[in-house]
Amino acid sequence: MHITRLFKELEQPFEQAKLVLHALGNKKVQPAPAIDLKERPVPKKGVFAEDVYGCDVAITAHVHIADKFEQTSAVLVQVKKPEATENGFRDAWRIDGSQLNDVPKFSQTAVYGLIMPEGTIGVVPARYLAGLRRARPDPPAVMTVSHAHIRSATIPVAQFLVELVLGYVS
Repeated sequence: MHITRLFKELEQPFEQAKLVLHALGNKKVQPAPAIDLKERPVPKKGVFAEDVYGCDVAITAHVHIADKFEQTSAVLVQVKKPEATENGFRDAWRIDGSQLNDVPKFSQTAVYGLIMPEGTIGVVPARYLAGLRRARPDPPAVMTVSHAHIRSATIPVAQFLVELVLGYVS
């Protein structure tokens, strides 16, 4: 369910990007400008599994503007729901230390998609979260981070998509 939330959040800015590309593209140039986004949910067990790579999904973006720009980027994403309380959710997420250790082994640009209590998703670099964990005197197996911990390092999904497409995250 939480991965579905991530894809819903990606859908609107992605569709907007496609419209902008179409509007700005030169109609005489073939092939027409294109942007493609693909995702692959990672199974819980197996060779290409969450327990190996530490992520829920791999996302690739490919942009092609004839004679101007071509870029393919990929990123590993671990999605986390906020902590549940009696009254709903709070601005805190439980981060598994073993996942946090595994993700950077395969991708230094891996990110966490943190579902906010109001339903939006904030994107935080896994390396940032790993740094928070390493700074603790006795790093816990599972750490809880609050909004105060991640506020300065979090970007909205729409901005993340732009950075993925431009190759800042790859």
